[in-house]
Parts: sequence; structure tokens; C-alpha cells
Amino acid sequence: MGELQATLVLAAGQVAVRVEPEQEQVAGVLRAQARALSDALEASGIALAAFAVIPREAGHE
Repeated sequence: MGELQATLVLAAGQVAVRVEPEQEQVAGVLRAQARALSDALEASGIALAAFAVIPREAGHE
């Protein structure tokens, strides 16, 4: 799967998620599972305010 960086910002019962995978294939899987993440968070009383998947370019740190 490779490496990824993730940033979570939690405020007022909402969370914003930004994920930066190294591989485009991983980005596709993450995007496909966004609804499952939102549903799981909602079940815990947390709203998914934003979800972004932005593949990192090779060599980008």
C-alpha cells in the first residue's frame, strides 16, 4: 500500500480529513470508502465535515 500522510482536524463534533497517499491506486480505494468512513463517524456522533484524498507526487515530502 505504501506510505501516506493524514491530517485530521476535529472541532465542534465534526472532523475534516485530508489523506495524501503515495499511490493513485490507494487514493482510489480511499475515495471508494469515504461513505463507510462517514457512516462510522456518524454512528459515533461525529460528522465528517470534509474528506479529501490528494495523491502525493513522487519525491514530495
